[in-house]
Amino acid sequence: MNESALSSNTKYKKILFAGLAIIAVLLILALTRNNSFLSQLPKKVVPSGHTTLSLSPTVLNDTQSPATLDVLIDSGGDPITAVQLDIAYDPATITDLSIQSGDFLGESQILPLNSQNENSGKATFVITPKNIQEAKSGKGVLAKLIFYPKKAGNQLSTTISILDTSLVSARGISTSVLKKVGSATITLPQ
Repeated sequence: MNESALSSNTKYKKILFAGLAIIAVLLILALTRNNSFLSQLPKKVVPSGHTTLSLSPTVLNDTQSPATLDVLIDSGGDPITAVQLDIAYDPATITDLSIQSGDFLGESQILPLNSQNENSGKATFVITPKNIQEAKSGKGVLAKLIFYPKKAGNQLSTTISILDTSLVSARGISTSVLKKVGSATITLPQ
């Protein structure tokens, strides 16, 4: 290579380096100036729910037919507008599971979702107030589960659980506010 080509190549490297230095300085200024760039980045969604769903009693020894469990709700201050209740149970020991409205949402309606499947032991219900503009906070009976326990082999007890896939909607909050779910143990008839 001749001397003028080396000189030209060195000149371009210096210009390139100076250009990169200027871009780096501008980028640093943009990132540090009031964090305006950083404040536009998406933020991680933090669960904001306070609501718990549980069953009462948690141990059911009196197995009259039909048996009843209350589905309790504690909104923890969340303004509840609807609940998707996912229930799991052993279909060999629990039959004819049905649901009735409780008093928490006032006059409410219950819609089966993906209909109850007695073979899989799963049921999903959506519970909403008839006036969908209403939101309720506090504690109460959301619904009543009614079922027939039956003996299956040597099994002495069974469990009905509210699954953590259940959803609770609240006014002004775009994600489920469900924090905790519960279950109940049922002593089977002998």
